[in-house]
Amino acid sequence: MTDNPPPPPPPPPPPPRQRRMIKDFKFVFPDEWESSKYCIAVAYGLIKLSTQLPSIDRAGTLRTILWKKALRYHELSLHMLVSGELDVAYSTLRSATELARDVSCMKTDSLADLWLSQKTFGEKSVQKEYRLKYQFDNSDPNHRMVKAVGKVCSKLGVHGHMSNFTFSETKDYFFDKFEFIDSPIARFAINEAMLMWFVSFFPIHAICAGQFLDEYQENKELVDWWGTFVRFAAPVLKVSEEIVMTPSKKESQIFVLYRKFYNES
Repeated sequence: MTDNPPPPPPPPPPPPRQRRMIKDFKFVFPDEWESSKYCIAVAYGLIKLSTQLPSIDRAGTLRTILWKKALRYHELSLHMLVSGELDVAYSTLRSATELARDVSCMKTDSLADLWLSQKTFGEKSVQKEYRLKYQFDNSDPNHRMVKAVGKVCSKLGVHGHMSNFTFSETKDYFFDKFEFIDSPIARFAINEAMLMWFVSFFPIHAICAGQFLDEYQENKELVDWWGTFVRFAAPVLKVSEEIVMTPSKKESQIFVLYRKFYNES
């Protein structure tokens, strides 16, 4: 009989600069920090209870695994954006939107098998079928919001790679001192990214939970948790979305992009 393997080592602590910027953000914006952490905690509770549903099938099990991964991406993107790593934050948030789409589309065991097949280097026909069946529902406002956020993050993070440099406070020294590498990011850029994070939170986890809502009605604890999530996260979305969707004299290009992608859906 073999001994149990030793537990994995704890993750390394964030670098000193990242820890300092997170601490600064928590001090300057305590309400926003507490709101984001509470949103994450309630969503984790929903996922944990969803895994315990007696009627959960194979597709439901995979949905909870991917939902938890999407939430982890969401949490990591928060840490990255408040520490000034905007490109990484947007790229990670983009991954959360992609997983949320797939969770919302995985309604049957056969669709779960399709998802797994295309992730294990499936043939072109499998990839084509996956792209046809795993799409956002443009008639659903939550899907439209997640899709728009994903496109913004793809443009800025996955394919852009310039957010950190663009919003660096010392970018004028790019060619002679390279100080932009460790320079602080302008506070307004972090604030804009934070608003996009809040705009995405409720719809991402609402469409993930959507496949479980019928079963929730049979479980009082889940009904209570879902009610708490809606009561807390929905108002946060409403306030954030009003800011993002309202044009202003000093217009944010990120918000302009979001409105463009949302209206195109």
